Amino acid sequence: MLLQNIKEGLDYVTTKGGLGQQTVIHLDVFDSVSADFDSRLFQLAVLGGMYCATDGSYFFWDPATTGLVVELAVGSLRRRLTCVRALIVEDIKSKPTLFHASKQMLQAGMGLVEYGSSHQDGTVWQEPPSQATATAYERLQLVCDTLAELR
Repeated sequence: MLLQNIKEGLDYVTTKGGLGQQTVIHLDVFDSVSADFDSRLFQLAVLGGMYCATDGSYFFWDPATTGLVVELAVGSLRRRLTCVRALIVEDIKSKPTLFHASKQMLQAGMGLVEYGSSHQDGTVWQEPPSQATATAYERLQLVCDTLAELR
């Protein structure tokens, strides 16, 4: 799944004419990540590529044009994921200048699968008969509208 999401994100960048320019592979890692993620992260970050057992393909990224950012949701992941010790670690605090809410930035940053999924955030539209989920942009707008109402 990890490799599929990375390939999908890079395919999206390619269709927008961005491949060959500076590109970032951004991974959000939560504390519920499986134990085998550490070895996958090692392959990707240290060895520069991954093998996909599903289709037998290999994926390599070019460090001259591509950066890798691994965002850890909780600090305890630093201790749990031994591969992180081999990487450059920087603590980043949230602030308004780092917050991007445009539709295009969300699509590029999340990839099409995550962008279109409800990701268990509780903001799935409940309008029968379609029961369709909202995009990340629509969910973000709902959260912002709700916060504005609570102010």
